[in-house]
Formats: sequence, C-alpha cells, structure tokens
Amino acid sequence: MQNDASPLHEAVKDNQIALIKTLINSGVDLNAQDKAGDTPLHIAAQNGCVEVVQLLLAAGANPDLTDKADGYTPLHWAAYKGHAEVIKLLASSADVNAREPFDEMTPLHLAAMEGQTEAVEVLLAAPQIKINAKNSYGNTAMHLAAGAGFASVVQVLITAGAEPNIRNFENTTPLSLAILEGQSEVVRLLEAFSDIEE
Repeated sequence: MQNDASPLHEAVKDNQIALIKTLINSGVDLNAQDKAGDTPLHIAAQNGCVEVVQLLLAAGANPDLTDKADGYTPLHWAAYKGHAEVIKLLASSADVNAREPFDEMTPLHLAAMEGQTEAVEVLLAAPQIKINAKNSYGNTAMHLAAGAGFASVVQVLITAGAEPNIRNFENTTPLSLAILEGQSEVVRLLEAFSDIEE
C-alpha cells in the first residue's frame, strides 16, 4: 500500500486517457491505494469517468477494494454520486451488495438515500441485488428514500418488488418514516401499499 498517489492516480484524476493506457501497459499496480485508501478505480468511479473505468476493469483492477475513510468500494461511490453508466460497468464484476463497515450500507442504500433514481434502477437490474437489504439500523433502501422524500426512488423500488411494509430495528415502516419527516408525496405513494396499522 502506498502512502501517496501514484502516477496512475494522478492520470486518472486528470482523465488523461493516453497516459492511463501507457501506465497500464507498463505494468503499474492497478490496485495501489493512496493515503486515503483510494485506488485509481475509486477515483474514476467518483468522477464518473466511464472510459477510465472500462480501461481499469479490462486491465484487471479489483472492483471490491475499500477506501479507508468510508469503507466504500468504487461501486459505493458510483452509486452515491449517481454515475449510472459507471454502475453498469462495475455491477458486472463487483459485489453489488457490499456493505461499508460503519452503517452496513450497500450501494443501493446510498443511491436511494441520495435520490439517485437512475442509479437505483441500474442497481436493481443486477440479478444478485438484495432489494430489501437492511443496514445496521434495519433500514432498507425504501426506508432511506421514503424518509428523505425521494418519491421517484420509492416508486422505482415498489415497481421492482421492494417490501413496502418492512420494519427497521425500531419497528418503523417506510410510511411511518415519511410521515415523521413530513414527506407528503411519499406518504401518498406509500399509503396505497402500506399496512397503516403500526
């Protein structure tokens, strides 16, 4: 593990495609981590650089390494930032249900929490996705989207078969969270699917 950014990290940060290809062909360590624990693939995923992600994956970069600060994989970052095309690339080889170590959030949790509707749709297309995965508080992606008021994400999750009446570890449903947070549009949406009796 390196303490500082490698030339490949710098080339990826600057989106220098020709230099990235040269460095890859020279045999540099594709999985080198900078002092934050980011690999070049983390940086490319954060920045939404589709071509760079393609190059790194094709050259054998590990898509499941985690950074130090958040315990995020590149897929966590792509989901958080809403980079749908990057998610498509990563989802074919990365663990789509990977959990960060602090709150046990999956990429789907992060995309839902941030209102990244297209990212949620792409993640849900992965055959191995766990749509009702719970984080360390028992919250699903549906809970997080409902509480934050992201009606479009809630609709996508419902359409994909997410459980609308699922309860977190405080025995709270997504509808209850939406009511608590004053998310009237989500409340109207979930009332049709939810068991009102709490």
